[in-house]
Amino acid sequence: MLKRAFILCIVLVVIGTGVSVIALPSVVQGRMNAFLSGSGFSDITIAKTKASFDGATLKDVQLDKDVFSTIERIDLKFNWFLYLLKQQIDSIEISKIIHNDLSDHININALMENLDPERMRTLPVQTLSIDLAQLNLNTDFGDIRMEAKALMNTLKDGSKTIQAVTWAKQYQLGFQVPVSGVVRPDGSFLFESTFNEGKLNVGPLRVSRLSGWASLESSR
Repeated sequence: MLKRAFILCIVLVVIGTGVSVIALPSVVQGRMNAFLSGSGFSDITIAKTKASFDGATLKDVQLDKDVFSTIERIDLKFNWFLYLLKQQIDSIEISKIIHNDLSDHININALMENLDPERMRTLPVQTLSIDLAQLNLNTDFGDIRMEAKALMNTLKDGSKTIQAVTWAKQYQLGFQVPVSGVVRPDGSFLFESTFNEGKLNVGPLRVSRLSGWASLESSR
């Protein structure tokens, strides 16, 4: 009797593991697809999704049908029970976002809504990092590339801290803009930024040594 029960348990574990391997990646892929769609992208294709004991990995993500915008890799770390129950995620690490065009492939309004402090406050993620985001634009003054990286952490009191920097290092455009901020549980926020050693060489316009400082604060 005990032997049969033991064998039955093994069979159930094997079946459960098989169902998990097949079903869980599709759950993650569906939820990430919905998140990216809500972030302003359309016609999303995720080539590979692999589930692991403590999370999942998505690779070769295409954000539009013409492959103008892509993400090389997204690593998610979470407890499967909490993720399936409440979509709670410990960390998201996004590797190499590339945008080669903005005009026809991204909903700018939806994309800008992701910068809303209220949306940041309610994100069910403890840590979100972007190791490289790259924007390539073809202009009348030549190709222009801007890059950025960012890190968001959740503190014990529920506040979200943000550290980011964006930069360009070209003849036409050069700058470095670090940004730091905090979004508090009550919805209040503070963002501060500096503009360092900016330059602009576009057509007849020549500007160099641009610098400045900005602060944006809201209290509730």
